[in-house]
Amino acid sequence: MLGVEPLDPTAVGTFERVFERGGEPAHEVWRVYEGRIAEEWPYCGDSFALVEPERGTEHVSRWIPIDRLRQPNTTFSVSDVLDALTA
Repeated sequence: MLGVEPLDPTAVGTFERVFERGGEPAHEVWRVYEGRIAEEWPYCGDSFALVEPERGTEHVSRWIPIDRLRQPNTTFSVSDVLDALTA
């Protein structure tokens, strides 16, 4: 959870991915929004940490330009998200 206040969020779409992890079926749903946030701290560097409270795990989020995500040497699992953001 980031702990930030979203400003003017606009729904881009809901995206679903079914895949295998460790030989077992897995499923995830992405709700994607475009917008701004009130706080400045996430924009102060190239990355920032966030905590997943249900699991108590910390993750690193990075600011990556959409054009870079489209490059063949960059792994991004749901290309439909990129298509929706650049439409």
